[in-house]
Formats: sequence, structure tokens, C-alpha cells
Amino acid sequence: VFLSMTQPYSAGALCSTVGDVARWDRMLAAGRVVSPESYRAMTTPEGAAASHHYGFGLVATTLEGHVMITHDGGIPGFASANAYFPADSLAVTVLTNSSAGNPGPLLANVARAALGLPLKRPPTPVSLTAAERARYVGDYEVALPDGKQLAVSVRSDSSGLTVMPAGQGAQTLVPYGDHVFGVAVDPSIRFTFKMEDGRATGFTLEQGGATMSAKRTGDGS
Repeated sequence: VFLSMTQPYSAGALCSTVGDVARWDRMLAAGRVVSPESYRAMTTPEGAAASHHYGFGLVATTLEGHVMITHDGGIPGFASANAYFPADSLAVTVLTNSSAGNPGPLLANVARAALGLPLKRPPTPVSLTAAERARYVGDYEVALPDGKQLAVSVRSDSSGLTVMPAGQGAQTLVPYGDHVFGVAVDPSIRFTFKMEDGRATGFTLEQGGATMSAKRTGDGS
């Protein structure tokens, strides 16, 4: 994708360093960029955005009990994640030169290391037979947070299971056991299938801090 940085301007055409972003975090929290009242509004989720922990510009959440003010960003060719832990005087920033990357999990583990918390490690994949994979094959409908429905298909081939949301490409499902799967392209995503009589009837999808439910609508034929 070719994009002139004159178009997004301050909505994404920003160039900085990890050190400068850390300094920005400290100055913003200290009231040296906006007033303390404005910063409280920026970091206080309310209304319809409260369920997503979103204030007027920043996400206010926690990491193992540590208050975390965070936001990520992306533009063609780049992706970033930034978090500030005010009670710990800790700023963590991850900048990537690939928009296909997901800096969020790396940021969380860097923060965990700095705070002396256990690192999050991906589960060990398990092997499934063709008969076991067949239990999950089918068409599903996911209830999105905005109330819309998204059609998702799960298919099996000689290499394993794939999941394909409508209008998107297929992604490889990584089995972790107990009907739980990850996605190769993003280790933070989790599919947990609901089983009945040895067959999946739906699944729970955890992605981007949201939890969504899906029901089976067809057998995938």
C-alpha cells in the first residue's frame, strides 16, 4: 500500500524514538502537555467506551494489578504499542517496521520482565488426527461487539485446520488441547470450542481484549 504521509498527518504520520515516547509519557502524566483535568478525562473510561476501558484518547487498564495507561497504533508499513505505568514510573514502547507485526504481546512481556512478573509463554501445540480435526469443521456466526454478525468457516486439510472470516484470508489454527486453539499469525488470539456429543457447536473467541461468542450454522459442506 502506497500512502503519502501528508494525508494522515498527526493521525499517523509521526516519527519518534522509544526514548522520546517514554519522555512524552512522563510529561503527559505530569500535566506538562495537557491540564491534569484533561489527562483525567483522557484516562477515565465512561459511557459506551467503558467496556473497552477507553477514555478520551487513552486506554486505562491493568497488568497483574499494575495500573497501565496504553494505546497502540499502526499505519502502512509500521505498527506500535505504548504503555505507561504511573505507579511504577515505567514506560514501555515497542516500534516495529512491519504493519503485519503485533507489538502488543511483546510490550506486555517486556513490562512483565521490568515489573518482576512471570512472562507469558505460548502453550505447546499438540497434534490432532484427521478424525479429531473433523469435529471442528463447519460454518459459524460470530456476534461482534458492535452487534453485527460475522460469518466464519473452519476447514480441515492435510496440513491441519484453518479459520477464515468472511472477506478475509484463511489462517492456520494451532491446537493447544482441550478444544483450545491459537492462530499462527497472532499468538494472543484464542478459540475455545464448545462441544456436544463429540462435535463443536460453537466457540468463544478472545481477541484484542474482547470476548465474542459464535454458534455453528452449518456443517461446512
